[in-house]
Amino acid sequence: MYFDRADVKAAIHAPADVDWVVCTDKVFSKGDGSLPPAFTVLPNVIEKSKRSVIVHGLADFVLIAEGARIVLQK
Repeated sequence: MYFDRADVKAAIHAPADVDWVVCTDKVFSKGDGSLPPAFTVLPNVIEKSKRSVIVHGLADFVLIAEGARIVLQK
């Protein structure tokens, strides 16, 4: 597993003596039923802040920029 490698543990400052394992369905046996943070946390942050800057990591290709725009537009 990637995160159990010594070089990765050193890079993220994780304890070297801990074995990392893949999560199983025992953690969330019925799935994660929580609402996405874009619907719960983000509106609260924007409402309580004097100024909010939303930045998207377009180059990382993990999140889709259009999806972020749709969330912000509601």
